[in-house]
Amino acid sequence: MRILPALVLCLLASFGTSPAAEVVVLTNGSRMDVKTYEIQGQLVVVTTWDEKAQSFPISWIDLESTEAANHRMDRLQGTSQEKTEKAARVLASFGVRDAVSELRGQLDLEIRTLQGRVSRNVYEMVRGAFRSGFDGDRLFEVVAAEFSRRSDDRLVEEWARWLRQPETQHMVQMENAEPGDDDAIEKTRYLSALYADRNARHRRELVARLDHAVRASETGIETVTILTDALQDTVHLVLENPPAEEEFDDIRTRVQVKARRATLDSLLFSYRNATDEEIQRYLSYWESPDGQRVAGITMSAITAGARFGSKMAVENIAAAMGRDVEP
Repeated sequence: MRILPALVLCLLASFGTSPAAEVVVLTNGSRMDVKTYEIQGQLVVVTTWDEKAQSFPISWIDLESTEAANHRMDRLQGTSQEKTEKAARVLASFGVRDAVSELRGQLDLEIRTLQGRVSRNVYEMVRGAFRSGFDGDRLFEVVAAEFSRRSDDRLVEEWARWLRQPETQHMVQMENAEPGDDDAIEKTRYLSALYADRNARHRRELVARLDHAVRASETGIETVTILTDALQDTVHLVLENPPAEEEFDDIRTRVQVKARRATLDSLLFSYRNATDEEIQRYLSYWESPDGQRVAGITMSAITAGARFGSKMAVENIAAAMGRDVEP
């Protein structure tokens, strides 16, 4: 699943993860993403991401909504804790936890473009809003809950059994391998030779089928679109003279044009040490009815997580700016 952040890199760059966040809901409907909150008598004391403590009268806080917002998403969506935890374990073994945890980091480069165009306080507020909205642990709960809601026990158990097979593990390990220092150079050389070799056409077509079966490009395009929309909403909230809509349309178009080639190249390089027979056996699962269900549900779950994080971040920025978010 490292193909997802690899695709997002067409547009954005990467940095680390943060501790889990909590949500405080005010009686006027505004939401604050904070590091922690605690009820102390008639006050609610929150700790912000810059380690500052703030106190609010308890009458200002919608305690029921606050409690609900901080429950695990599986409970909110009516799925059992046990079922969601089982789904989470399988998704993590496939690399989805890592992919989702890296989503927040993918936004840093674009957020930095605001530096110098807004005050330091506004810039730090925007960074903090995306840091908490795209908290990896919380997003993965959303993804696991969505996957659990859409799947069934048999499908999850069969997928888990297939993932435990040595041949499958071998392929997944290649997908999730950490890039080495020389990988960028090696990748360029490998792909140049592969595309120049007429006899490698079957290999390229085989991996392209895998891309289509696991919905790799499709998931990446949808995720980047969601992140771009969140950045667009943010820019319109914090800049007096935001860029024209056409600029964001150009970003989406560029990403979509590059997406499939970028994903295919990442897959081709990831499987460079696999035989055609190994790829074909791996592909046979993903092209099966169960594999297609898993791929579709996983895509829906990942994009649900991206939408959740975007919504949290943008709503938090809007509340801080005293602005409304357009539906």
